[in-house]
Amino acid sequence: MVRRAVRLALSNPITRDRTLITLLNRDRSLITLDIVQRLIATRRTDLLDSLLGSATPGRFASPKVRLVPDFYSGFDRWTPQQVESYARLLTSHFESKKSSQYERVRAVRILGRLPGSADRLAEYTEHPDLPIVEAALTALGRSDQPEAAIELLARHVDTDRARVAVSSIATCAKSLGPHQVASAVAPLIDSPKITARKEGVRLLAELHAPDAMDVIQTLWTQPDQHRDVRRAVVFACRWLLDTDPAWRIFADAAADPTVADEILNLRPELLPIAQRHRTAELIRRIAGGTDSRLATRAIAVLHRWSRWSPPDTAIMLAHRICDLDELGLWLPAAQALVDTIATAADDSALTTVVDRLLAAGDHVIPGRDLPALQRLVGLTTTLGAAAKRSDAARSAAGTLADRLSIEPFWRAAAIDLYLAQIRWAESKPTARLIQQAGALATGALVDHPAQRLKATLPSALRTARPETMLAIAGALSRSDELASLLAAVTLTQQCGNRFGWSTPWVDLLAALRAHDTIDIRVAAAAVWMVTE
Repeated sequence: MVRRAVRLALSNPITRDRTLITLLNRDRSLITLDIVQRLIATRRTDLLDSLLGSATPGRFASPKVRLVPDFYSGFDRWTPQQVESYARLLTSHFESKKSSQYERVRAVRILGRLPGSADRLAEYTEHPDLPIVEAALTALGRSDQPEAAIELLARHVDTDRARVAVSSIATCAKSLGPHQVASAVAPLIDSPKITARKEGVRLLAELHAPDAMDVIQTLWTQPDQHRDVRRAVVFACRWLLDTDPAWRIFADAAADPTVADEILNLRPELLPIAQRHRTAELIRRIAGGTDSRLATRAIAVLHRWSRWSPPDTAIMLAHRICDLDELGLWLPAAQALVDTIATAADDSALTTVVDRLLAAGDHVIPGRDLPALQRLVGLTTTLGAAAKRSDAARSAAGTLADRLSIEPFWRAAAIDLYLAQIRWAESKPTARLIQQAGALATGALVDHPAQRLKATLPSALRTARPETMLAIAGALSRSDELASLLAAVTLTQQCGNRFGWSTPWVDLLAALRAHDTIDIRVAAAAVWMVTE
């Protein structure tokens, strides 16, 4: 309750300063509250002299306890004497035999926030207690003397405390000018520790040190260089792609399976537009390479780069799909080809793939089972899924459906592709697509369109308008095709159950029950508006 009352009393900025003095005069232990400490550190620094180092008895502190406030900011507003007084208080607290290890670590971390912290922390970096050393190394990363802090941190780069020291050097380096970065990270580059060298490379490139490219090239060409360091070099080159040596490293990396996937981790938004075309060309080269593991990864990310990819990318993917001697790459290549079509709106490569796979339908390979047929099924399934999301893929699905409709063996796939183009908000185009599918559904496929619609309608009806669905069902009920009429029965059943059996749906079901075709009458009679 008291804490909340203090917070409310200090909420008015007009009276806040006066209220703060009144509260402290009544109870000096209120300085233990965070809001009071923040105000003293950032606004009422004149109160520091009377509070630092003196007893603060009251509700929140015992008179026997010497309070050490936790100030974390506002030091730029303090006088040098106030900074020094607080530093002495923290040092005394650290050296007290009554202080726990947690309290000592906290004191060291706060010391690191004070102006001139590098000199104060130097002695703690050699402390025998590991948590104290790591706290000092961490605090050096926030020092306002980055050069002096880096000098201290460099002594620990080759030790077991390298993890903390390297991280703090990275933080300090970001406070330096570009011309100072190379000398600051030199201890990292020269370290035998792999982690240190990796971080040094990243900092050189990210902070654009003038001689960054020379150092990175030296590391890249160094014999027996560790793989992780080479990967770090490739990673760092993303910041240096305005130089030709960086592109040469990228080109070499694209041919090296141990580091090439660092190029694949790039995303277009991380690069300037002018550099995306060359990067997309490298990724396309990896996707067309002989290393199947790398090619699989490259193909999986091609869709990110489709706007900048070379014109022959779709042809390369088509070859990957149609090469029946190659296993494992055709499915990601099919997905990538469909994604490319959805972006580029050019389905010529897709038509080529379909024609080649149809021609190879009877091709027999020992130990395999109809590989061309399986690939074509996979391609049509992938395209059907994409047609529901993309207008370009929807257009390609129509082209492929027309092509497969003349192949008796592939009529089921053609039906699925026609139905995949449906947009339930468009009554006439939807009815036409279902009728096109129904025209192919003969023999064993006669109820195929109806079954497909039955599976997809529940989700579609969540957003569909009843009048639009009624128009579609009405158009199908007037069809001459048995499959389209069965689809009308399915549509009527699903919509009646969803929207309620209002008069238009009752009349439509009655018309279907009175149809001249016995199969339609039987199907309509199996739809019940009310169960007994």
